[in-house]
Amino acid sequence: MTGESISNVRADSPLRTVARGLCCAAAVCLTVAVVLSLWSLFGASTISWNVAPHPYRGAVEQLAWWALGGAIVALVALVGALQGRRWGLAIFVALGTGIALLASAAAYPGGLFATYRVLSSGYAATQALPAAMAAWVLAVSGCAVVVVAGLPLIDMGPVRRREIAGGAVAGALVAVVVGYMIMRDADPGRQYDASKADMVAVPSIPASIVGRKQFSLGFDASLNRDSWDAGFSVRAAGSGFVVRERNGVRAYDSNGRERWHLLHRGGWQVRGFQVFDDAATVVVSFSSDAFGSGEVLGLDATTGQQLWRSADSDLYGGPGREWIRSTDDSGLFYLTVQDGDALTRIDSRTGDRSWTVQVPGEFERIDTRSGIGYLTGSVTNGQAEVRYVSLDPATGHTRFDVVASSYPVSAIQEPELFLDTQVFSVVHAGRDGIAFRNRIGKSFYVNGVAGAVTPLDGRVEHGYPMADDFVEEFPYPRDDVRRLREAPDAAVRCVLPDGFSVGGTGWLRDEMVGHQRSAGLASVRRADCSIVPRGSSVDGGDGVVVVPGATLVVDHRKGTITGYT
Repeated sequence: MTGESISNVRADSPLRTVARGLCCAAAVCLTVAVVLSLWSLFGASTISWNVAPHPYRGAVEQLAWWALGGAIVALVALVGALQGRRWGLAIFVALGTGIALLASAAAYPGGLFATYRVLSSGYAATQALPAAMAAWVLAVSGCAVVVVAGLPLIDMGPVRRREIAGGAVAGALVAVVVGYMIMRDADPGRQYDASKADMVAVPSIPASIVGRKQFSLGFDASLNRDSWDAGFSVRAAGSGFVVRERNGVRAYDSNGRERWHLLHRGGWQVRGFQVFDDAATVVVSFSSDAFGSGEVLGLDATTGQQLWRSADSDLYGGPGREWIRSTDDSGLFYLTVQDGDALTRIDSRTGDRSWTVQVPGEFERIDTRSGIGYLTGSVTNGQAEVRYVSLDPATGHTRFDVVASSYPVSAIQEPELFLDTQVFSVVHAGRDGIAFRNRIGKSFYVNGVAGAVTPLDGRVEHGYPMADDFVEEFPYPRDDVRRLREAPDAAVRCVLPDGFSVGGTGWLRDEMVGHQRSAGLASVRRADCSIVPRGSSVDGGDGVVVVPGATLVVDHRKGTITGYT
């Protein structure tokens, strides 16, 4: 037998056939690693990792570049070997590349896999992170297969067609399994336990409170460390109301039956939630224990359908604190975030940025139904001015800019305590008005439609954006006087009965619900402020929330929500 015949027999031996097939599978794995790493770098969804602590910044991009470089180097050498040239070089390159990739894992805090666990569980789900990880695993696997299959034989000769087909199938299966196992982390739904409900008609706001108890629910009152305002825990939304929980929100109908929920499966907590678009949209902000971590989700209030999600730091970070912070009855009409002197409106139904305008560095945000607004001040020649600016929600253009208050700086007592143009008690005064108190103790009402300003005799301490009325209160010794004023000119409609408390008040179609001294929950007619007689008493709690079809009494001491029809 000639030397050439012996060489052919060796090349066709079963061991070499299997080895070449494995190397073809390795080539497929390396090719997929190149594709995944390129996608991770340039096409996959991601977040700004600059919010993460320094050791984790750039970790995802670095991992993708490691995988890309290693896979390309090993693949180029392997392709030449599969053509029957330089098997020894290919094996040497694969060995060196594999060692380099494994060594790169030590460059991450606690190792690559520990870093991956931190980023995948502590931050919002992205495609870029698992794609980079899958690329790295496939690159290491491809290098390892070449070394294991080729090192004992060194020279395996050129690859055969049947070996290419078999190896390609095996490599594709490995790539699919690895990709499936890791790319599951790219699904944002994996982080949430979510249910949905059918679309139903939204009941109308009750005309009056009958006093018949319909249901009672418990809630986690320990969450209310910073606020006992009912709006911190419960808000009218959709066909009923939404209740805040530690790791999400849960929606109920007006009979107290659960409709849908959104709960985070990990250790993430709710930082705040708001209702927009006439109670049609619920926006929830989550954060984890990881530094700079957060995510904001927009949900349809009736069905629980996720409308959008964003991990942009300007929504859940410092710029987004304003909409998260608002927990009292004033709430907000529009979702906006401020970053320095830039104010951006976010479409609460889509999460898209509608517009950005320049605003003063110091201002107090307060919207009306008609416009996105803010109070700002200036001092010129010893005269302080407080202006209210209203912006068109659709375009961001200025609707009006009016002087809401003007006074001499010399009239300010204790000027060292606050800014000369500082404002206090900034609240909604009906759906299309605001009220505030200036630096010298004078209160004003600003009509949000036309910008007309009306001085007030007393103060407006509680905001009510659900009606066109608001309550004016007076300091001691007239603290027993409370007057109901109405839009558009803040005219006095009537005087509330003595002992009727306006804190935690709810607005029905025809009545205003509050607390009567020593009598629990009570209501007055909005037309003339007369007490509405009740056949049975209703426990007062410490907050009232009017929702479609029911009135809720919230008791933070007991952790209960009681619904009345």
